[in-house]
Amino acid sequence: MSRLSPMRPLWILLPLGLLYLVLGGRLVQLHAFPGDDVGGLMNVLADSSRLDAARGPITARDGTPLALDRPVYRLVLDSPWKYRRFHPENRNSHARSGASVRSELERLAQAAGLPMLDLAMILLDPVRSYKVVVDGLDPVAVRRLRVELRDLSGSGLHLEQSWQRVQLYGRAFSHVVGACRTDEQGQRRGSFGLEKTGEQLLPGVPGYKQTQRVTGRFGVNPAMGFRMPQDGAALQTTLDAALGVFVHAELQAGFAEYTPDWNAALVLDARSGEILAVHGLPDFDPQGAASGPLYEDSFFLPARSAVEPGSTFKPFVVAWALDQGVIRGDEIFHSPGTSIRLPGRTVNNANLVSTADMTAGGALVHSSNVVMVQIGRRLGIARMRAMLDAFHFWDPVKVLEPGFDRGLKPPEHEWKGSKGVTWTLPSVSFGQQLMINPLRLGLAYAALVRCEPVRTPRLLRAAPAAQQVPSAGVAPLRPQTSAYILQHMQQMVQRRAGRPLPHWEDLEWGGKSGTAQLPGNELVNTCTFVAVGPVADPSIVVVVVQQNPVAEKISGTQIAGPIAGRILRRALELRGEVAPILGPASCICLDSPASAATLDGRGGE
Repeated sequence: MSRLSPMRPLWILLPLGLLYLVLGGRLVQLHAFPGDDVGGLMNVLADSSRLDAARGPITARDGTPLALDRPVYRLVLDSPWKYRRFHPENRNSHARSGASVRSELERLAQAAGLPMLDLAMILLDPVRSYKVVVDGLDPVAVRRLRVELRDLSGSGLHLEQSWQRVQLYGRAFSHVVGACRTDEQGQRRGSFGLEKTGEQLLPGVPGYKQTQRVTGRFGVNPAMGFRMPQDGAALQTTLDAALGVFVHAELQAGFAEYTPDWNAALVLDARSGEILAVHGLPDFDPQGAASGPLYEDSFFLPARSAVEPGSTFKPFVVAWALDQGVIRGDEIFHSPGTSIRLPGRTVNNANLVSTADMTAGGALVHSSNVVMVQIGRRLGIARMRAMLDAFHFWDPVKVLEPGFDRGLKPPEHEWKGSKGVTWTLPSVSFGQQLMINPLRLGLAYAALVRCEPVRTPRLLRAAPAAQQVPSAGVAPLRPQTSAYILQHMQQMVQRRAGRPLPHWEDLEWGGKSGTAQLPGNELVNTCTFVAVGPVADPSIVVVVVQQNPVAEKISGTQIAGPIAGRILRRALELRGEVAPILGPASCICLDSPASAATLDGRGGE
């Protein structure tokens, strides 16, 4: 065998030795330079994309979704010209004719719902490397495109998924559910309402996908890395979806009839303090809240606003005076006419209020300011202030972001001296010179008529243990006092003369109206009505407010009472406590025309 024969071992081992040297050098390079140089090379070759997680749903008490994420897709070009299958070099390497390319473009254009020439100008543009081709694709188009993109790999197009927040009942829950906004980092965050309240629970954990482009070919090598996104957890509320729709319809009717500045309704479970419904008008379109302009007023649910309670406050004064033994239930109070004179001031009754002598219960039925002033002055400043504390009227409420107004109580200096006796004490006795938010008013009424401690309000079903107990350990009243108040609230509703309140044979309920002027502007009236029922075992409290309504007769009974009565009836129907006779309100769905009073519809006020 010749020394230069190809069969000698040297010729066989030499290529293997060179290969080992190259591989060894590469390993040394990777070990010695693990930082920027190699990482930079990998960054050039690798693509990394974020996989957004679905935000958790917000649900009603029975699990019915109020707000959820639904997937939305857009068609995106995100490939350089040289990697697309339509590049001349890629076409020639696969022996594809111009007619074949045109056919492929027509297939993609038809699936995307675009003119073929428009899509061709994008895909055959050598300068363009990124473009959103179609946004907001419908599900049918998505299915068609998936088939075509899989068959025509390397087109440079892909479907990009994102999430759209949808409120399934539209405006009926817009205020309480709130809205999400996308921050500067591209993260969706709750900006107000339950979306903000549940911000620790609703957002999921995003995933990622890392891929390596296969040079000179169509497609990618997906072996770099992948993590599935983790969707957010559900936020279950105490709200009743069907009741919320009904409340919204009632508020719309009240807004149309009396054109107030705003109106609001709140429904409470009197036994637990759970909020079953809360809404107000003006409201807003929740589907425009994520991107369109949102007026500052949109963030504040009208039912959060503290109002002067007017005569709806009288039952608390009478109850406390009875419980403290300063008056008797059968005691007759002298009524000096339509007004009562005090040192330096005169207090008047409202128009058409009875001027007859009456008991404290009669003062509730007829809403006599003259008698209430006498009861309040007998109760005295110290006892009146103790009552205000016992019913927790100004405790903060943190069930929703932003929170409910804390309200206003008379400041310390207004309780002192002759001013306290002549002005503050009489005014408070018929619900003026103080402001309370509807939620606190409703919770106090639940304690009043049930003779139970004032409950802590709840809006979430999975409330912390601290929120599942009363906020006060003892009931503020004796059972016989609660029974007295409830009896006369029922009589107030049963008085049919000149009263538009609804009556039903199978439901005995009670109520109290209130009419007051806005502090600082006596031309603006606040009409309030509180309804409770059934009388035998009150389980529901409803508070309705109409601010600055337009009517010939400004009265809480006339303007807010019928709405409160019907809402009470509907809430009891849905709980199975009375037979259903009220027709269901029309479902308010995402795509229905806006019919509510809205901020945008009122000239952007």
